[in-house]
Amino acid sequence: MRPSGLWTVAAAQLRQDWKLIIPWVLLLPLLPATSVWGFDALFRDDPATLVAMNFSAGSNPAFSVLFGPAPDLTTAEGFAVWRSFVLGSFFTALMAVLSVTRNARGQEDTGRAELVAAAPVGRNARLAAALLLAWGASAAVGVLAAGLAAVAGADPTPMVLLGGAYAGSGVVFAGVAAVASQLASFARGANILSVAALGAAYLLRAFADTSEAARGLLWWTPFGWVQRMEPVGDASAWPLWLCAAAGVALAGVAFVLQGRRDFGMGLIPPRSGPERGGFVATLPGLVVRQQRTAAVSWIVGLTVMGAVMGLVASSLGEILLGSPQLAAIIAAQGLDAGDLSFQFLRTLLEIIALIAAAHGVQLGLRLVAEEQQGRVDPLLATPIRRERLLAWYAIAALVAPALALVGAGVAMAVANRANGGEAGVVAVVLQSLAAVPAAWILTSLGLAFAGALPALRSVAWFALAAVFVISMLGPMLRFPDAVMGLSPLWHVPDTSVAGSVAGPVLAMTGLAAVLLAVAFLGFRRRDIG
Repeated sequence: MRPSGLWTVAAAQLRQDWKLIIPWVLLLPLLPATSVWGFDALFRDDPATLVAMNFSAGSNPAFSVLFGPAPDLTTAEGFAVWRSFVLGSFFTALMAVLSVTRNARGQEDTGRAELVAAAPVGRNARLAAALLLAWGASAAVGVLAAGLAAVAGADPTPMVLLGGAYAGSGVVFAGVAAVASQLASFARGANILSVAALGAAYLLRAFADTSEAARGLLWWTPFGWVQRMEPVGDASAWPLWLCAAAGVALAGVAFVLQGRRDFGMGLIPPRSGPERGGFVATLPGLVVRQQRTAAVSWIVGLTVMGAVMGLVASSLGEILLGSPQLAAIIAAQGLDAGDLSFQFLRTLLEIIALIAAAHGVQLGLRLVAEEQQGRVDPLLATPIRRERLLAWYAIAALVAPALALVGAGVAMAVANRANGGEAGVVAVVLQSLAAVPAAWILTSLGLAFAGALPALRSVAWFALAAVFVISMLGPMLRFPDAVMGLSPLWHVPDTSVAGSVAGPVLAMTGLAAVLLAVAFLGFRRRDIG
């Protein structure tokens, strides 16, 4: 039965949320469209480079971790599917997760849900409206992705399946977020549970795509389901029915759980505070208590991710033995298995550094959220100075991603070595340390906007996305050095080369310090709120 007042609540949520959803709906469909345009511009008249890229992408496990297995890249459709299929599905799912937790659980934290409950609407109306909004946004992303790619010149059939994969991923993880919203007692907890499930699904897909022995694991992740669609291979739409069934089933579980919990509480009760204030009653204790759950979750998650990638990298020897052409190319460059393994792990550490930087930006912008919710003014009404308040948020935002990145490096090195990999443990750990200042630059950029221009804080996320595109696709798409230099990761030194480390590390650390100075100057001078 349709919940009473469903469409009224859905319309209200759409009016409140459209500014947050529209950027996702407009930007994500550009992934396949720009891939088609880029293919035509770069490779259509350069068959030699196209053949080399096709061979390189098909034999490099790093690309399988990030983008999934490479289909035939000699066509615009194959290139677009490879470059945007897995990533687009992941980010559409992330959009759905954030939308559901914001509307299904976040409104209870802010008290808005009580106003809705006082109106003549059913108890299930808010959750149903949140799911409809996320499903509708996911469908919009899928339709626009297929349409724009077709307009760019791609064959419409594989692009329709590509758009269907986006929508299907969003439907499944909207259901995951709906369940998490009933388990957690706060929206932040629901976000952590949902994003953890999303990350685990992506990581499981990456491991299965890079190990023949683990192919069966693809059935345990929605990203594996949508890969079965094979838009440029044996095209099939049946996995969409599996995604739809899973999304509806999870939504049904969420409705059942909602009927069993108290309003404003989750099935997992929050821990009570300490009987005495102690450290928690201090400013550092407050910041630590606010950030610790998210920070620990990211640190553990990236450490596990590093271990899995280390295991993946240990299979490079098998790849060399199975590809005489690749082995000949590597031998001609004077490299051995240890060099190759280290360079592969270095590439994976760049991916982890980007993820760690995203966590740093999230922690840095937490101060803006506290300010908007009216919790900064009471603190500043005490003898606490603005600079001290920002300093502790900055410390949390800088330390957590550094620990996550180094933890991932240690786990990656140990797992790789334990499984027979050739890369040295110390070299990989030093490389993870060398990447920390690059993550700090992006984190400090987020802090600069939080301190000086909070209204433009979204620029920090766009900068992170731009660095991702430049770092991951720039070498393949032959971006000029002037463009590649915009990415902090491009300046991370190779620690295996003697004498090349100190200069870049000091320069990047100095740039991060300048951005931090902007944050402190801006926060001291601007109005709060």
